[in-house]
Amino acid sequence: MTDYVEEKANAADALRTQAALSSLSASSSSSATTTYQGTDSAPAPVVIKEEDWKLLVEECEITKDVAESWLKANGGDITKTLQAYIHGTLPTR
Repeated sequence: MTDYVEEKANAADALRTQAALSSLSASSSSSATTTYQGTDSAPAPVVIKEEDWKLLVEECEITKDVAESWLKANGGDITKTLQAYIHGTLPTR
């Protein structure tokens, strides 16, 4: 009796796993087609605050131009820029 219950539970788990994988596959392929917007339009301008680039210049000992390029690479977000600096994923000076 125990063997039958375990086999039935394993079969149910396999079906749920298969359904979850197919659902995940379908959602990832549909999201890839809906999120693409193309490159026809011009990129939105990035707003760089003076206090942000000054902070980078003072703390990271870089030039204003490098600070601005780092901020542009991270969408003007100082938090993302500092995290990228800490993790070493920004271009070198």
